Amino acid sequence: MTSRPRSLSLDCLTLPDVAPVDLLRVADEVGYGSISLWVQPPAMFEVMLATHAMSADLTRALADSSIVVGNLEVFNLNTDEPIAQFEPAIALGAGLGAATATAIDFGSPRADIAERLAAFHALCAQHGIVALVEPISMGNVRTPQDGLDLIQTAGVEAKPDRAFNAVGTVVLEHPQTFRMNAAPGCKVAPHQPRAMQASPM
Repeated sequence: MTSRPRSLSLDCLTLPDVAPVDLLRVADEVGYGSISLWVQPPAMFEVMLATHAMSADLTRALADSSIVVGNLEVFNLNTDEPIAQFEPAIALGAGLGAATATAIDFGSPRADIAERLAAFHALCAQHGIVALVEPISMGNVRTPQDGLDLIQTAGVEAKPDRAFNAVGTVVLEHPQTFRMNAAPGCKVAPHQPRAMQASPM
């Protein structure tokens, strides 16, 4: 290994057939700085779901590596269940030191998504997690502007003591290879992302 900065995060969807502990070890061997974990069921692939039963193994693997847990995947605000249903997954991620959690709006359009985003922000904040909004082409929040509009409608204030304020961050897919975080109102050139997460999406 070289001493180059470990600034990239290995997205769990990059290796969807790899279990979380093995994903962590691969990331460490290759030289990533962090990983994302899919903690909220249903997972896109069953093997990739990080569960409470794995927390001890993940904690040991983290302690033996240079990897940290970056983002938690993925919390669909557009369900019939209360936002409180996300608490076990958020708590699991927080216990592993996760920094952020991604929210999406996937389903039939509904009027209460901003309210649910505000509740998600509050839940994440209780666990020291920064909430993110991810525009997805198949969802109701499709563009960065859609994400910013939703954040503003939710009425969540920025926290000046955070590098990325909770739900004051939009997760961008650019250019289908990197996930870029940009604070609201901050114009970030495509070749100058503030943070990147390697992803195959």
